Amino acid sequence: DIGQIAPGYEADLAFFSFFELRFSGAEDPLSALVLSGAHRAKHVMVGGNWVVNDYRLNAIEIDRLAFDHNSAASALLKRSRV
Repeated sequence: DIGQIAPGYEADLAFFSFFELRFSGAEDPLSALVLSGAHRAKHVMVGGNWVVNDYRLNAIEIDRLAFDHNSAASALLKRSRV
């Protein structure tokens, strides 16, 4: 009713790996996903474009973000000690 996964169509998809400790022992994968938190997707497609691959955001450089965050935190700490 809402479309299809095919060339020329836009898609929003999320893929989760159930080979994680939080899903161990689950009989029903959908229930496990809902109850154990769908906060970490392995792959995500939005509007036909991959935005997450192997748990990593494509649009954000995580190492650069961490560096900038640490720099900002250090600057705030230095200002608060004055």
